[in-house]
Amino acid sequence: MHTYVRNNRASSARSKASALEIFDVRLVNLLLLFAILVSLVSYLALNNGVSTKGFQIRSLERKISDLEDDRQKLDLAAVEGQSMGTIDGRIQSLGFVPVSKLDFVNTPGGAVAIR
Repeated sequence: MHTYVRNNRASSARSKASALEIFDVRLVNLLLLFAILVSLVSYLALNNGVSTKGFQIRSLERKISDLEDDRQKLDLAAVEGQSMGTIDGRIQSLGFVPVSKLDFVNTPGGAVAIR
């Protein structure tokens, strides 16, 4: 019987050691699973942030393009407004008439106003 008890104690010690090994393996597996899940959630969050920024950048690029088109249209309108034909049309619409001959008045002494 004495031998049986020793074997029983030895097997009991082995089963405790294997139970600890199983517990350690399970703990390591759970930690690895948790790390994988945290990594996956972090990846998805970063990917979502990057795609959101991409949409914002595209929207701003469209706005820039629209503003550049508007600027070009305004530049053309400014050039058209400064053309001689447009200026002549405005002058005639105000009732001015073209001058055919200019007369100058010469004053003695160079003074404009004399007392």
